[in-house]
Amino acid sequence: MPPLRIFISYTLRGDDVTCKLLRELKAKFSAFKSVSTYIDILDNINTEDPQAYVIEKLTESDCVLLIQSKNVDSSVWVKKELELAHKLNKLVINISLRTAKHIAYSSTEILNAMIQKTSRRTLKTRDPQNIISSL
Repeated sequence: MPPLRIFISYTLRGDDVTCKLLRELKAKFSAFKSVSTYIDILDNINTEDPQAYVIEKLTESDCVLLIQSKNVDSSVWVKKELELAHKLNKLVINISLRTAKHIAYSSTEILNAMIQKTSRRTLKTRDPQNIISSL
């Protein structure tokens, strides 16, 4: 079975979301062979057309994980990503910055619970509360 492809949407505006946090999240997700993640600032390096690459990765994803920071609503790129996700009928899972930090800096148990709940079958039900209710 192919890995669950998660596109992580965020903004670096302000000092809420940092590259360190994103690296930690990527490392946590990478511990699971059943999951692959795309984080633009970490994965979009040396591409010929960075904007097209973002769109390609979002299109290929199974779901979008949106990190809700205080400046996320002012990001033009996050708005574009969410519009495309909705157009493509992708499930968008909103998580608070606090939850993102908890996932990044704690044991893998919380992430494992999230991954277990985010099976392809769960994605078809389109109910993000079922996915994050135990977080």
